[in-house]
Amino acid sequence: MNTLVIGLYTEGETDELAFNERIKPGLDLVKNTQDETLCKDVIAIIPVQMIEVWMLADIELLIKQLGSTKTRQELDLMFPLKSLEKMADPKSKINQIIRMAFKDLPARKRRVNIGSLYSPLGQQIKLDILEQLPSYLKFKENLTEALIRLNYLR
Repeated sequence: MNTLVIGLYTEGETDELAFNERIKPGLDLVKNTQDETLCKDVIAIIPVQMIEVWMLADIELLIKQLGSTKTRQELDLMFPLKSLEKMADPKSKINQIIRMAFKDLPARKRRVNIGSLYSPLGQQIKLDILEQLPSYLKFKENLTEALIRLNYLR
């Protein structure tokens, strides 16, 4: 059985709006086609905010991955977790944090960039922290439902 997973970046809109306007029409076409060679087992995963919001959720891990000796205050990381999903541009915020973390070092010692943070943060972030974010809970719910539909979970 083949499965197609659709991921859609929907910064600034609700998952319901993204689903109804951009995913559902395609799903309906796929499900209603008579072409038996076409994979009809489609799962939509719709993150409402940039993944960088999740990267900012575990501040201690972020500081550790940066290798910075600066404090949360010095890196301007004093925002409450509940405000993360309202952040206009989390990617810019991370880039700002990186600049602040290394502003006192010579350019040749500044080896961290946002691209080098995705994998280690993704592998080490504490899920109990992410579970405080509505977008993560929605993702987890959608993924669980999809895995149940595919008989990977009961």
